[in-house]
Amino acid sequence: MRRTSKAADAKRHVTLVRRIDRWLESAGVTSLTVRSHIAVDLGDALAAMDQIRHNAREMLRSNPATKRGADRALTHAARLGVWASTELLWHLRGLNRRWESQVEAPLAKRSEGKRLKHAAA
Repeated sequence: MRRTSKAADAKRHVTLVRRIDRWLESAGVTSLTVRSHIAVDLGDALAAMDQIRHNAREMLRSNPATKRGADRALTHAARLGVWASTELLWHLRGLNRRWESQVEAPLAKRSEGKRLKHAAA
């Protein structure tokens, strides 16, 4: 897997979060605060999943039957566990708090042909 610079990764991440925010707005999520929280939580959860995927692949490439392979596997297993139990879990909890009421409900209304109330500008 080709590694990119931290600056390039950060730029791609910000672009993704902005794209999610624009999509949420078009989906009927009118509150800027709610959109921001959801966009950041979703973007950060996706980034954490990328890290988890990378560490899982590296862990599985290791040979745990050897001392060196077990050490390498342990490093990636620990990193995977940290990403899953901290970053991913934190952002999934945030999404879980808001997703159904703030994203699915407006989409359901729209799919039924109902107009959404927009906040006063």
